[in-house]
Amino acid sequence: MLQAVIRKHKGSPAILVEGRVLPLMTLCSRHYTNPIYVRRLYEAGIRVFFIFTHTEWLRPGAWEQLQKDARLILSGGMVTLLFA
Repeated sequence: MLQAVIRKHKGSPAILVEGRVLPLMTLCSRHYTNPIYVRRLYEAGIRVFFIFTHTEWLRPGAWEQLQKDARLILSGGMVTLLFA
């Protein structure tokens, strides 16, 4: 399991994973289902992704869609952290 902490780095809060500071940029987008777009974000240095989801009672099948979206982002070992 990865160790992730939030600590001050150069006077500002930073996310450290396994002791390595992650870039401050994150992805929070509804366009993460495009594999080319996600790959380019990763290549640009983005390592934190947020996935939008719904509840099962609001949208039946939401859990399956969340799993599908997460698998796309996690494919190729691109993501260090995943918040769902």
